[in-house]
Amino acid sequence: MSHQEKILEQNRRRLVEAVERMQSGKTLVLAAGFAWNKANLAREAQMNKDTVVRKRADGRYVYPEANHAIEAGPGGPQAKASTKCQMRARIVELEDRVVRMTKQIAELSKMAAKK
Repeated sequence: MSHQEKILEQNRRRLVEAVERMQSGKTLVLAAGFAWNKANLAREAQMNKDTVVRKRADGRYVYPEANHAIEAGPGGPQAKASTKCQMRARIVELEDRVVRMTKQIAELSKMAAKK
């Protein structure tokens, strides 16, 4: 294994470990409530952000596991999908509430007009 390959493997390991710490909430560098992003991944892995986002000539990430984990979100792709479902459900709930309140306002306006 060449020196460059050793460095790449060492960096990959540091990034994967940092992602795992971030997912578990047991970070070494970041304070609680940190933002889930590549800059904080770099901080937690104690390396330069440019190393984290470095790409090969063909456009693929040098460290795809770490980058895709951050892009997927704190709980992974499933959590992101779950959050979207929750947001859609909340939107439907709020739209229904708006419809009900609009009807109530119309009824109150009719009652006020009768007096």
